Amino acid sequence: MANPKQFKTLQEKWYRKLEASGFNDIENYKHGSRPLKEWHSFKMTSQRFAIIRAKRASYQSQIDDFLNHPDFKDICRSITAHGNCKFVAEDIETIWVMHTQGFTTRQIAYEMGRVKARIDDVLKKMIQWMNLL
Repeated sequence: MANPKQFKTLQEKWYRKLEASGFNDIENYKHGSRPLKEWHSFKMTSQRFAIIRAKRASYQSQIDDFLNHPDFKDICRSITAHGNCKFVAEDIETIWVMHTQGFTTRQIAYEMGRVKARIDDVLKKMIQWMNLL
């Protein structure tokens, strides 16, 4: 078996040849633990968030337009008009405003002291209305 010094010398020689040929190793061979030069999970995560933001931008435009629609307040009243709803029109409007500001349904439920499932129901109805306009 070759001694460690000879192995290290030979390894460095081949790494220099690879580098000269244009090969880019993902590990930093100059450090003993050979850490990655670039953390791909961070790169992929940032790419994933860029895609999510791009998709959200289109939706964000839709929900903002709906919030500013002339019939928005009437729609909020119509959702609560049947009398079987514990929300009032102002609650519906508040839920939608928080939704447009990026709050999650859990956050909205917590802030309003309601159950998440009811917030989901309200948002589902509001999105149905939004898609009709």
